Amino acid sequence: MQDKDLNVFAENANQSSFKLKDFVFRYIKYLPLIILSVIIAYIAAKVKILYSQEKFQSSGKLFIKDEKQSYGGEKNVEDLFTEKGGNDLNTEMELLKSRYLMKRVVKKMGLQHKLYNKGKVKTTLVYQNQPVKLNVYGNVDSVGSAQLNIKILDDAFFQIASDKRKIKFGEEFAYAEKTLKIDRTGYFSKANYGIDFIIEFMNLESAAGQYAGSIKVSQVGDFTRLLQLEAKTDNPNLSADLVNTLITEYIANNLEENKVVAKFTKEFIDDRVDSLEGEVERIETNLRRFREQSNAINLDNQSQVYLANLNKINEELSKQRLFLGKAQLLLKFFKDDKDATGYAPIGINLGDNNLENLMLDFNQKQLKRKNIEEVTEVGNPDFKEIVSDLKRLRSSVIQGLERLIGAGETEAGVLEKDRAENIGKLDNIPYLQKELLNYDRNRKIKEELYLFLKKKGEEAGITSVQTLSNSKQIDEALPNYAPVEPVRKTTYTMFLFLGILIPAFLAYILEVFNDKIRYRDDIQKQTRTPILAEVGHNDEGQTLVVKAKSRKVIAEQFRMIRTNIQYLVGNKEKFTILVTSTFSGEGKSFISTNVAAAIALTGKKTVILEFDLRKPKVLSGLNMTKSAGITNYLVGKVKIEDVIRPVPGIDNMFVIACGAIPPNPAELLLEESVDKLFKYLQENFDAVIIDSAPVGLVTDSMTLSKYADSTLYIVRHKYTLKKQIKLIDELYTQQKLPKLSIVINDVIGSTGGYYGYGGYGYGYGKGAYGYGSGYFEDKQKSFLKDAFQKIKRFFIFWK
Repeated sequence: MQDKDLNVFAENANQSSFKLKDFVFRYIKYLPLIILSVIIAYIAAKVKILYSQEKFQSSGKLFIKDEKQSYGGEKNVEDLFTEKGGNDLNTEMELLKSRYLMKRVVKKMGLQHKLYNKGKVKTTLVYQNQPVKLNVYGNVDSVGSAQLNIKILDDAFFQIASDKRKIKFGEEFAYAEKTLKIDRTGYFSKANYGIDFIIEFMNLESAAGQYAGSIKVSQVGDFTRLLQLEAKTDNPNLSADLVNTLITEYIANNLEENKVVAKFTKEFIDDRVDSLEGEVERIETNLRRFREQSNAINLDNQSQVYLANLNKINEELSKQRLFLGKAQLLLKFFKDDKDATGYAPIGINLGDNNLENLMLDFNQKQLKRKNIEEVTEVGNPDFKEIVSDLKRLRSSVIQGLERLIGAGETEAGVLEKDRAENIGKLDNIPYLQKELLNYDRNRKIKEELYLFLKKKGEEAGITSVQTLSNSKQIDEALPNYAPVEPVRKTTYTMFLFLGILIPAFLAYILEVFNDKIRYRDDIQKQTRTPILAEVGHNDEGQTLVVKAKSRKVIAEQFRMIRTNIQYLVGNKEKFTILVTSTFSGEGKSFISTNVAAAIALTGKKTVILEFDLRKPKVLSGLNMTKSAGITNYLVGKVKIEDVIRPVPGIDNMFVIACGAIPPNPAELLLEESVDKLFKYLQENFDAVIIDSAPVGLVTDSMTLSKYADSTLYIVRHKYTLKKQIKLIDELYTQQKLPKLSIVINDVIGSTGGYYGYGGYGYGYGKGAYGYGSGYFEDKQKSFLKDAFQKIKRFFIFWK
């Protein structure tokens, strides 16, 4: 029967699988901390939203034409001096976000000066209807950002907050190494009296950088040429105006660049056309004079065969001379343009793709040089680098043209040789006929080159006066008065999430690094030793809590232990219980005293032995004076009947004191008188309770275990170390102590376990079977005392 009962206890003890109820009991104690953290997080979110600067966002759409697709991929007149024959969207997106373009926007909108209303909670931007206007004399771009805090006193004066100066509106004054003046505007009123304003002024570079950072440009869809521009600022109207002005300035900048390129192209072509026109007129004049002087009006062709060959050679030679004329024209331009400030004419096809690419690259660098020159000093490293690149490209183009001209002249020489051979065969052809052919050939070359440039000049003339742009605004940006920052829902969610996560993580860390027994499964995971019972925290301040008429929860828990002991000792009418623990302070004497009292209340004659011969505590717990006891008997100084003392207030309960503390307790326990002591007690008492020394420190308990029928091993909640459970398991598995079982002492809250045999629950909080239920004794307390006890219990609970 006893083995069966122990197996039941062991089986109940080793149920260590995850249970939701156990998990809840383990972490429910942290609920007050989580609730407090959530409340703090909610308040912090409210404060953040209240004090955060609101951001407003507006967006507009811009369409960028594809010039290559628009003109069938052919080179147009504007492509002669531009770096692109079609717009790359990525390049245009970067241009829209650049400080270069934003500088134009800042200048146009006057954004170097900003006015803020300094409120009690937060500062807000005054964008429209500004009551005052700042004027800065001198070069505002020579300094960085600066702020001026003022307070409007009345319609005539304002005060500078930093030095308390009282200044009249419209009067110049010195501040931040600048001469400033503040004027009233048409929006000024008495409502502005006593209001604090912040006036911020900054140089163009800083302002452009600040606002460029607020611009976002993205492509609408993967296969469109629509760009969406978004601006996020402190004011909804400012966001809308910033987007619209940026689009306007982008379009204007694009038109200006197109007109500059077209104008330069037209001037270049017109100059070359005028020169060719004079050459053609001279050739025609010389031809007319030659005809008149030589009377060479009608000349017979003496050899059609030779002439056919000669015409073919002349045709090839004409093409070669036209090619050389184009190449020499370009070579003359690059050699004459020594300072590399002009644009290379593109579209004069020489049949060399590498050379065409070099000239395109030259024009790209030239445009980039122009843009850099507009916004920076000549000594800037970027400017020097682009000038160096232009010189290198010009040199490469000149070398390429000279190479082409050399090859062309070589081929022309071959044709001339062939032509001379054919002319030699025309001995019968009159000299005048040959001269006429020379005149005709030269005139044809010049006329073809003249007509080509004349056509390009007409195209350039049309382009120079056109007002069309390669881009168009599709959607105008409108003010959006709903702030996009701070996002209330996101802020609350983030703070509440942190309010839960932080204490939960803290709770997890505390649980992971806790090395003391807190839960029932802390024991069950390390030993198969059965858990007999759990005893709650003693708030009474006295050791003896089990009395005849006591209905307190803790008294009932000891009655439960008394019942469970019957399962351990079986049908024995008389039995001996050994009570031990690992170390001192785990509540051995407290458990021994009250178990003995619980048994005595059933009418059984019970004696408790104060056998912790090094540190006895039973007598002091019972408020009894010291007297002769066990050690005195063992050394033969007193009789056993003389050391047995009744416990006041508890019938049938007796105690044998430790007596004088001996120098050799371990050896003393080996005396034959110990056997006589237990023989006498077992004959004269129904229950013997041995309050022994800690088994983790000395061997006393092991020596006394042979007299016991069962052993109660005391483990204290939040005191006993987890690693000490291994010793209990060793004692249990090796059966070093008889019928070993565990009693968990000083439980605060719940260990997630059960009391008693068979797993019957036995709580001791408010509610069923708890304080205030009417089932147990409910001691009346004052409100303040009850509150104090609850706070005390809470901190003990967290200990």
